[in-house]
Amino acid sequence: MKLNEIFDAINYFRSSAPVDVEGLSFALQLKVERQNLSDEICGLIKKRGDSYVIIVNHNHALVHQRFTIAHEIGHFICHRDKIGDGLVDDALYRQTTYNGIINNDINAKDEQQANNFAANLLMPTTLIENIKKEIGSYDPIILAERLKVSPQAIKIRLNNLELA
Repeated sequence: MKLNEIFDAINYFRSSAPVDVEGLSFALQLKVERQNLSDEICGLIKKRGDSYVIIVNHNHALVHQRFTIAHEIGHFICHRDKIGDGLVDDALYRQTTYNGIINNDINAKDEQQANNFAANLLMPTTLIENIKKEIGSYDPIILAERLKVSPQAIKIRLNNLELA
């Protein structure tokens, strides 16, 4: 997939709330699977044959799963050359080891980039502003509900955008 096609897909899926992260995954030819992972593991991305698969902990809340998928898409877009045998993220979205997958190429900066990507993907400024115009405020509970993210995630996003 060419870079301009990737950006077109991202922009298309960011245009309405809630962002369809699984639709974007499909458009990027990333398979999403939900599995029973240990509680401290959010998800992972790994190469499977000629493609990649995102595995999400199905025991976590849906809003958490959505952030995990977006985070792993971020790794695919920004760090594909570092994925190697796979990347596993813990509950704080830090690189960890799981089922023999060890990756020392990803660092804290890479994890922060994937988190920023996920936040920008799931909570784009334009959607936040559109919802604000509709409801008359930056109410984090309503924004979280409309964007299908956690109240904590939207509060962090509003703070980072200096809208809180």
